[in-house]
Amino acid sequence: MLTAILLGLIQGLTEFLPVSSSGHLQILPYLFGLEPGPLAFDVALHFGTLVAVVAYFFSDLWEIGMGTLGVGDRSPTQVATARREFVLLIVASVPAAIAGFLLEGTFEELLDDPRLAAVMLLVTAGFLLGAERLYAARQSAGRTQIDTRNAITMGLSQALAIIPGISRSGATIATGMATGLTRSAAARFSFLMSVPVIAGAFVAQVPSLSTTALAGTGYTPADVVAGTITAGVSGYFAVRYLMRLVTNETLRGFAYYVIGLSVVTLVASIFIGPPT
Repeated sequence: MLTAILLGLIQGLTEFLPVSSSGHLQILPYLFGLEPGPLAFDVALHFGTLVAVVAYFFSDLWEIGMGTLGVGDRSPTQVATARREFVLLIVASVPAAIAGFLLEGTFEELLDDPRLAAVMLLVTAGFLLGAERLYAARQSAGRTQIDTRNAITMGLSQALAIIPGISRSGATIATGMATGLTRSAAARFSFLMSVPVIAGAFVAQVPSLSTTALAGTGYTPADVVAGTITAGVSGYFAVRYLMRLVTNETLRGFAYYVIGLSVVTLVASIFIGPPT
């Protein structure tokens, strides 16, 4: 159960902070000799993080959903705004959906290497530092209104994050900032974009489960519940923390962190050897 809680904490925090959850879930078990969770456990963690982001952005998602349907006492302007944002979220989700479909069962095993994830963390750092440099050089604070260009470019960067080590939130927030958005606007749209992606990953994995999904794994239903709750709670606070941080602070600290983790992992791999 302690391992389940630890993996749930890692998933919840790193799913939304710009440091790559997939990279951490490969690297930390490799460095510390932890046994990765079974598929049923991964599905449960995805559900926990989905609940976290939906809970934090519930009012935004509700307005987009009800406004798109034209339900309730909403002005034509509010309905048009909601429908526009709904379409932009769909546009932004398409590249990741295509990448996920093409990757599954084709390149998945090739990418299942913590050393590759460590190298890709350097790409995440490049995203963050590059975006901050462009942001600082800009004369204005940036736009708060998302346009089609933002949705497409952030969607393409989200597709790259299917590679372990490239942070989904880091790549999308950095891309949004680089294409003229404020940090907070980029972060908000990045998290809203995560809802269909995380939900899609959850739905795609569910058919692979069976009534004996935990048999022989060493995990009990109680372990899965503990990990899921931990992922949900830690994920909620990670979203809350980052949304507050991006208003006044830069993302450089996260870039320096992933650089450090990358270096430690690559050096340690010399002594640990290839993953089993």
